[in-house]
Amino acid sequence: MNNYPEVFQVFLEENPHLWKRFEDEANKAWDRGLRQYTSKAIVEYIRHETPLYERNGAWKISNNHTPWLSRHYIALNPDRATLFKIGAIHKKNRP
Repeated sequence: MNNYPEVFQVFLEENPHLWKRFEDEANKAWDRGLRQYTSKAIVEYIRHETPLYERNGAWKISNNHTPWLSRHYIALNPDRATLFKIGAIHKKNRP
């Protein structure tokens, strides 16, 4: 699955509801005409405006997954590659 860290692959498998919500919110941003947005804004929205939690219940959604969510979105939607700026992954952000 696109060289994602194993922990992120497990996150996707265990939390399809969070991935779907992230994808839906990214699509809404695109459909509103936004061509640049932040995955952090979407994650914060999910955290504060929805009742969704990770399946393990430890977090609503971990910050460590944020950069990988945007990469996954772009991998599935290459025509929307401008929506998120992709930078280097710092060691602290590797889940």
